Amino acid sequence: MRKPVEQHYDPDEIAARLEGVPLVSHVQVYQSISSTNAVARRLADAGAPGGTLILADQQTAGKGRFGRKWESPPGVGLWFSLLLRPANPHEDWYLLPMVLSETLALALSDYCRSRFTVKWPNDILHA
Repeated sequence: MRKPVEQHYDPDEIAARLEGVPLVSHVQVYQSISSTNAVARRLADAGAPGGTLILADQQTAGKGRFGRKWESPPGVGLWFSLLLRPANPHEDWYLLPMVLSETLALALSDYCRSRFTVKWPNDILHA
């Protein structure tokens, strides 16, 4: 495991950097959260708009595939969920997280001039 470092996220800076990104309309940033997916689900049930991005420095009750516990300690990653509300249902929407992960890994590699990879199905790792 990587050594944790002090991490501070500025919601205004993150929102400013995401301005103009078509899929992101609203950003919520947390230092520590139970699970970005759980919060995204609650927000969706409460009528939050598509494009709501939930970011966290730490998840205390994250879950991986098959309901396994997901370790998300502070300072070693950026954990997030994006709430989407597609206008038209489609049988292939389940592929979207994998496509977005690969696209984001390529964009990060280019932007940071460093290698990022995807750990199936949707984890992005700094190689």
